[in-house]
Amino acid sequence: MRILITADLHYDLRRSRAPARRAAEEICADRGRGPAVLVLIGDIAGADLSILRECLQLFRRFDGLKLLVPGNHCLWCRDGEDSLRRYERTIPAVAAEEGFGVLDHKPVMLDGVGLVGSIGWYDYSFRCESLGIPTDFYRAKVAPGAAKQLGGQYRELLERHRDRLTERHFSMCMRWMDGAHVRLGISDEAFVELLADKL
Repeated sequence: MRILITADLHYDLRRSRAPARRAAEEICADRGRGPAVLVLIGDIAGADLSILRECLQLFRRFDGLKLLVPGNHCLWCRDGEDSLRRYERTIPAVAAEEGFGVLDHKPVMLDGVGLVGSIGWYDYSFRCESLGIPTDFYRAKVAPGAAKQLGGQYRELLERHRDRLTERHFSMCMRWMDGAHVRLGISDEAFVELLADKL
């Protein structure tokens, strides 16, 4: 049995579309002697479900078993949408309509080989504690320097930790866009626990 795995197609990004199409053409053209299983891992697309669907349709001609594991960008949603619902119901429904199974929700056994997947969310337990960044910033998905530059919604967070923050902290200006696009309705830690129990 052959298994083909590819990751992070990011089909929602214009620059990623042509490489994803080429990969899909090559994968689907390899009939007969090609892989028996295709697994798409990670960020297939973002908030627009029609783009997720379009990407999965690129592999329509693949004649083996098709599976996927969503990535964090797959949980990005628009105003009024819920990322947990998207993870638990919407992505599996779209995947099934396009002939894919979701390994997060149902493992697969083939010829004595087990395939299982998990979105692999984060609970900050692997953070670099030597940086001294308060956990609240990880939960907000923004570094202190970015929070200072962005102001607005981060003012209260900065004020709460003003006695702990140094110029070194303010030199860190990263922002994780999951903070703007993911709405789980539960804490990251609770989502990790849910995923671990499911796995």
